[in-house]
Amino acid sequence: MFSRALEHSIYYSIYYFASLYIHTEDGTITTMKEMELAENTSTPLSARKCVPCEGGMKPLARGEAEKLLTELDDWSLHSDGVLISKEFRFKDFVGALAFANRVGEIAEEENHHPDMLVSWGKVVVELSTHAVGGLSENDFILAAKIDQIQTK
Repeated sequence: MFSRALEHSIYYSIYYFASLYIHTEDGTITTMKEMELAENTSTPLSARKCVPCEGGMKPLARGEAEKLLTELDDWSLHSDGVLISKEFRFKDFVGALAFANRVGEIAEEENHHPDMLVSWGKVVVELSTHAVGGLSENDFILAAKIDQIQTK
């Protein structure tokens, strides 16, 4: 009837697509992504780790970004919805530079890197995930970790 290879292909396709959906305790069906997001909401952003972005991932929808933004201190979502930013103020250039270097250390630890503008008494940090062409959860995780840096 079917070749052995075709049978295996059909079986694995069904198995793969079935694994994308989950039956919840209340009888509803949800996706793995929605379950992961629901589980992650109980862990503060600053306690999470950035994960490598895979090809084909979609950026966060504006609503998802706005929800995550509520967990941050004074970050702004740009009107196009593809990046978040925050301006940090300092008493001099040395303080701004020290802050930027600390952001760089955290970015290296997380393997997720912001765009920064360092000037006298000020650092502007912009976060966006270039691999997805917009925002990912990684941007919000890094923002929360940056907020924990002591500014003087």
